[in-house]
Amino acid sequence: MASKETPDSFHIDPAVEPGSNDDVEAVVPHQGKYLDIGETHGFTSVLGELPHGYYLSSRFLGSFAAMWFGLAAGVGLFSVASPVLSTINQDLGPSDNYAWIAIAYTLSMAVGQAFVGRLSDILGRRYIFIVGAIFALVGAIVVATAHSINTVIGGMVLGGLGAASQLSYSFALGELVPMKHRFLAIGILFLAILPMSGFGPAIANAAILHTAAKWRTSFYVVAGVDGVSLALYICFYHPPSLREKQGAKQLVALLKELDYVGAFLFTAAIVLFLMGISWGGGLYAWKSAQVITTIIIGFLVGAAFVLWEIYASLKTPFLPLKLFLYKGFSGCVASLALGAGQFYGMSIVWPLMVKEFYSKGEALNGGYLACLIALGYVAGQVSAGLLSRHIGKARIQVIVAFFFGGMFLGLVATCTPTSKGRALGLVFVACYCIGWNEGVTTVLCTFAVHDQQDIGTAGGIAGSMRSLGGGILSTVYVAILTNRLQSTVARRVPAALVKAGLPLSSVPAWLAALTLGKGFGDVPGATPAIDLAGITSYEFASMAAFRTVLLASIAFSGLGVIVNFFVANVDHKMTDGIAATLMHDRTNKEKGKLDN
Repeated sequence: MASKETPDSFHIDPAVEPGSNDDVEAVVPHQGKYLDIGETHGFTSVLGELPHGYYLSSRFLGSFAAMWFGLAAGVGLFSVASPVLSTINQDLGPSDNYAWIAIAYTLSMAVGQAFVGRLSDILGRRYIFIVGAIFALVGAIVVATAHSINTVIGGMVLGGLGAASQLSYSFALGELVPMKHRFLAIGILFLAILPMSGFGPAIANAAILHTAAKWRTSFYVVAGVDGVSLALYICFYHPPSLREKQGAKQLVALLKELDYVGAFLFTAAIVLFLMGISWGGGLYAWKSAQVITTIIIGFLVGAAFVLWEIYASLKTPFLPLKLFLYKGFSGCVASLALGAGQFYGMSIVWPLMVKEFYSKGEALNGGYLACLIALGYVAGQVSAGLLSRHIGKARIQVIVAFFFGGMFLGLVATCTPTSKGRALGLVFVACYCIGWNEGVTTVLCTFAVHDQQDIGTAGGIAGSMRSLGGGILSTVYVAILTNRLQSTVARRVPAALVKAGLPLSSVPAWLAALTLGKGFGDVPGATPAIDLAGITSYEFASMAAFRTVLLASIAFSGLGVIVNFFVANVDHKMTDGIAATLMHDRTNKEKGKLDN
């Protein structure tokens, strides 16, 4: 066995117990550029070889802070926008295009994450993440200062592209810490989501009620957080550069080898497919030519993309399909997408339930109750990060988490308009379990990759599929809710009003007054008793529609449990291997100290 003075190429004997103090002593030379630990290769260092104080250095802590503020702003942009879409439309519109505010963010982030992961693996991460932070900052400012709905949509496109790098924390941070500490590091980073995502609806509603700039205030706050993240990235984030990743190979040569056809097909497939399902039941009817044609073309382009990646002779494919052959990777990606779909779907459905039944007409109170979804989700993510490694058996963890998450979410269907406490408890526990599933699978996607120099590509594709899953399921849930509301309200409420004594000719006027939020004083024949009967009937008719959505969620939760059987356990991969170190710390490695 060789000493530590061996050349730059190493192999770490897998017979050595992972995480033991003997890992560094088990270094022997081999023909390659990186370290191998067991079945996983592509490491640049091990924990025992880092300088003293590495994880307390200004470079590491500054980089961590950049990711912290970036993640907070990335999720914050959507979290403060989604609760106030109708308010923005009233202020700047009205415009039929206002639904594109949310769609633009989802589309641009879904496409962007794959590009961020793949390109930063090849070209280095520093400048890609800095450009992403600039996009995010400019996007938030554009939205905050917009005077038209189309300008807001443009700002959300920029913000979504920026969020593609801001939400790429799984590999950007994961590669900087030992494998055995990835769960812990990312679990701590998940706390960054709490202020903006956990309290996004409350912040957005409080800004409208208590600030002069109204809804714009929230976006100014997001822009400020983006600015802090950008400054920290510029000052402290120095991961392996292009030269360190590619040696003497020139940038121009690398750019010539990129898979532009694959990148175009991937982008077109994601955009067309998500556009189609986002249009359905909203801008256009589901059976319209616009929706059906767009979805079909998106699917066909996606199939063409897969065939291109399989059969084209490519030096640098956009998506190395070998990733899906790695044990557990496909299961992790599918689970991540389904879990995100449950979260994003309930993030739309639950605030509507709160508004209809539990907020009692108080916007700020409703904002606080709507936060429960994100609070439970983030709590689950953080708990998973802190505890998953110590519990072990990741496959069992995610199976149990998705099972109970789906069960408690389905049990919300037993609630009534008056069972507020039960609904709050069930929703929180359900989201906690689903958040735990994401906290585990997010990290597992980076473990499944045999070559840790492909960690960005794997994380980027997983992120894109997560966004795709979120877009699909949220659209499905909204479509179910919309269709059921139309049928249950039309079937139950008029009958209840007529039974209570309202003239049949006055029913349309009463329903219109309810929809517009106006009083019933101008409705001929309406009395307080009739109004109470109508409102009660409307609430129970609405609850029946929500119940259908919640029962439908059980099917997707069941699918999530099934795909989690294909997630791999990674206890044997909890090693000291580190995929990347920061430049300043690498240059001081020989000195054994850091300039803090």
